[in-house]
Amino acid sequence: MSLSSVWRSSLKWKLVITFILITVINMAVIGFIVVRQVREAIDRDAIRLSQLAIQQSNLNLGDYFLEYEQFLLNMTTTKDLESWSSLTRAGSLQSIIPYKQLVENYIRPFNSSHPDLVSVTLYSTSGDELYYTEKWGVKPTYTIAQEPWFESVSPGDSVTYFTGENDKFVDSRLNMISSRIISMVKRTSLGGSTYVQLDIEPALLNAITEKIRLGEHALGYIIDGEGQPIAQSNEGVPLTQFGAAFLTRALGESAGSIRLPGHELAVFETIPHTDWKLILLISTTEVANNIYLIQQVFLLSTIACIVLSSLIIFLVSSSMTRRLSELMKSMSFVKQGQVHVRAQVKGIDEISHVSRYYNLMLDSLDNHILRLAEAEVAEQRANLLSLQSQIDAHFLYNTLEIINSMATRINHREIELMTVALSRMFRYTADFGTAEVRIRDEVRHLEHYLKIILIRFREQFSYDLRADESCLDIPCPKVLIQPLAENAVKHVLEKQAHKLHLTIRICLDDRHRVRIVVADNGPGFPRELADAVAAGRMEAGANPAPRIGLLNIQSRLQLRYGASNVVFALSNRPSGGAVVELGFPAPIEASVDENTGF
Repeated sequence: MSLSSVWRSSLKWKLVITFILITVINMAVIGFIVVRQVREAIDRDAIRLSQLAIQQSNLNLGDYFLEYEQFLLNMTTTKDLESWSSLTRAGSLQSIIPYKQLVENYIRPFNSSHPDLVSVTLYSTSGDELYYTEKWGVKPTYTIAQEPWFESVSPGDSVTYFTGENDKFVDSRLNMISSRIISMVKRTSLGGSTYVQLDIEPALLNAITEKIRLGEHALGYIIDGEGQPIAQSNEGVPLTQFGAAFLTRALGESAGSIRLPGHELAVFETIPHTDWKLILLISTTEVANNIYLIQQVFLLSTIACIVLSSLIIFLVSSSMTRRLSELMKSMSFVKQGQVHVRAQVKGIDEISHVSRYYNLMLDSLDNHILRLAEAEVAEQRANLLSLQSQIDAHFLYNTLEIINSMATRINHREIELMTVALSRMFRYTADFGTAEVRIRDEVRHLEHYLKIILIRFREQFSYDLRADESCLDIPCPKVLIQPLAENAVKHVLEKQAHKLHLTIRICLDDRHRVRIVVADNGPGFPRELADAVAAGRMEAGANPAPRIGLLNIQSRLQLRYGASNVVFALSNRPSGGAVVELGFPAPIEASVDENTGF
């Protein structure tokens, strides 16, 4: 199954994938920001630390070269050097004495405290040239005038530095010694005719570059103004391997920092009194090893949090979707007709509320099904009664017409009225094809019945019927009001021979319901019957007898409008007599009459 189909068909995996993506994206953004900030902080700290180390080294180098320059200045201003320069023009032999004095008074004491000094060369343009050296000898054919920089040195107080491989030295067997030498040259102001050259081994410079290493793999370099190396901490790693662009920038700026490919960071600064550069190459990974360790721990912790969050999200999503699956399973049973199966209610969240409301819906559906079954049974019985009534209907109508004709023939008005009223009543009740009529029809049917009772019992019976015009066109179940009057006649007139007065009111109440009240002046209802109705024990369908009575009226109203929308109350009047009150909803367009009391 593809990821897209899983996404569309499974709520659980949709939640899991969504939550995991949100978690991963948040962690990735946080991790990116943290790593970037850490890297920038490492670079800033590494540069700051390297600059401090270079500045300290520059101070040492500045002091170091300042000592040599001071030595040159002192020596070039002495009377001995002036004497040597003047004697070389007269004769070279006399110049030996001031030379010896220079050696004893200046050169040898300085060389004893500066062992990296290899040689001191005195040269006069007159042709005299002397060398002082204790470590190596000078090649016999060497002269300072052969140096490529000889003509470029100008007279004055400044000192000129030169570096490179030098082959003017030989050992005791006259074997040539090739070594990297730093030459400091000063041309005196005595007509510019005297050169003083100091040759220095870069051993101390190599030691300085070694000491400023920040980390095991850090590298230190000293280069001249043309990019040539003067000293370096590791001879096996030439500076040229880092590219010409790096050297060009380092030579073009007095100080700065350059990030090289990988985790290398180069920091450089100009050495005082020279155009040389002190360069320090450090590995940010090595300098910030602990920080990178913390970063790795953070990344591992992030991965662990993502895995743990995914597991928790999966469990929570499974809990939610499992209950939804159980609810769907219960729905599938209902689809198969098993309405009695209920969904399990677990928890107190929204899903549990849905399950609870679903069960309530099934309970309501059960009630509706029960009512529908009862209505169908009642309809079948009504159809049976209708069939039985239709068998004798024509015979009954014909008989009533004969009686009416006979009464008319003998001019007996009461018999004529009774037969006409009875005939209309039978026609009304025998029409079982119409289950719903207007209240106007019910009132007319009630009036036919009351006329018959009035003729039958004469002064023993009277009635007061009032129906508001606003109610007459409202639909209602058929044969709804007449059984209430018939019930009073049966229990008061026929059984107890008590004079009966009926009061009938039909109106709309303030809750927009049709209100039908039938009251008599008889002995009233038994207390147990009124209590049973008030307590709700007289329910629809409790006594599904085929006769038309109070229970039948209540059952039909509740089936038609619902039990909660129907009012069915039995009570006794304080002055004596029974009261039956019915109520059911009226259409919205019906208006309320203010005069609803009696």
